[in-house]
Amino acid sequence: MLNNRWAILALLLVVRLVMGFQFQAVASMTPFMAADLGLDFAQIGTLVGLYMLPGIFISLPGALYGRRYTDLTMVLFGVAVMALGGVVTGLADSFAMLAIGRLIGGVGAVLQSLFMLKMVAEWFDEKSVTTAMAILLSGWPVGVALALTTMAPMAAQWGWQVVMHITALSCLLALIAV
Repeated sequence: MLNNRWAILALLLVVRLVMGFQFQAVASMTPFMAADLGLDFAQIGTLVGLYMLPGIFISLPGALYGRRYTDLTMVLFGVAVMALGGVVTGLADSFAMLAIGRLIGGVGAVLQSLFMLKMVAEWFDEKSVTTAMAILLSGWPVGVALALTTMAPMAAQWGWQVVMHITALSCLLALIAV
């Protein structure tokens, strides 16, 4: 497996990109979600922050689960949980359900991030680890940029719920690719 570490890094980059894409979804579709559900900017900001909040609570227990399961298993589980979060968010008809969906997606994002970073740190020697880590971490802003440029037009065409389901689908496609 380590012979193909650069190819595997490319797949992990896709997962990181999807994470940025899903994270940015609420901010990219604020006008649509606010109008449809009557959300104010404080609620929108809360939804944005809820995606990363699980990191406070999940990081240490998640790392402990990493002793029992392989890194790849934890990454795949995290991406699957992100997909579930996208589905719940897409089905939401209230702030509370949106919050639950964002928290679920955030749990998955934290888990896959922990183990992807660990994988890269272990697979690459001191000469190439910086380059590999830079490649992996560049996926987040690329995903955010893709969300910023694509989600509002898609939401205008199909509705914000469909776009949330597209974030879930992108997680599933990344899961299959890895």
